Formats: sequence, C-alpha cells, structure tokens
Amino acid sequence: MEGKVPPMKEFVGWFLHSEEGREFLIRVPGVSQSALDDAELAELMNWILLTHSRGQLPEDFRPFSADEVGQLRGNPEPEPQVTRQRILEHIAGSHPKLARALRPESAES
Repeated sequence: MEGKVPPMKEFVGWFLHSEEGREFLIRVPGVSQSALDDAELAELMNWILLTHSRGQLPEDFRPFSADEVGQLRGNPEPEPQVTRQRILEHIAGSHPKLARALRPESAES
C-alpha cells in the first residue's frame, strides 16, 4: 500500500540491526494491535523476516519469541513514521547498502 505501508520485501530485516528497530517491528500499530495471539504473531514475524528479508538480517539474528512479542505489543508506537525514519537513518550510518536503499537518487550520482 504505497504511501501507507512501507515495503517489507528485501527491506524489513534492516530493522533488526538495532534493538530499537527490533522492538519497533512489534510496536508498530498494525502489528501490536493484531488479533493474532503472541505466539502466532511471533511466528508470522519470523516467517516474514526469513522468507522476505533474509538477506538484510544481521548475522546474529534471533527469532522473535511469544514472550518478547507479548511484552512489546503492550506499548504501541505513537509516531510510527517519525520513529521509523529515525531508526533507519541511525542503522544506515553503519550499513551503506541500507543508506543507498533509503536514498536511491544518490546512488545514481
């Protein structure tokens, strides 16, 4: 959903390069307010990451657990767009591939 939901394929795994990014993936309202129970949500998030963004995951990737999801989803992110940008810019500072993905026009120059 362009303009509403950011891309996930070959991208969402970047968030796991920071603890804040990891937490954000569960705290974002569309995830935290899901009707799925904690175990189902953990399973879904792990499947999305491993199926659609394996190449962006950190080497020390650890799957989400039901307990972790349960703790995080109780505190939904109030400003997802602002927080998302801040997290990604921070991670991009040490990952040039992410920096290029965030600013594709700069890769052409």
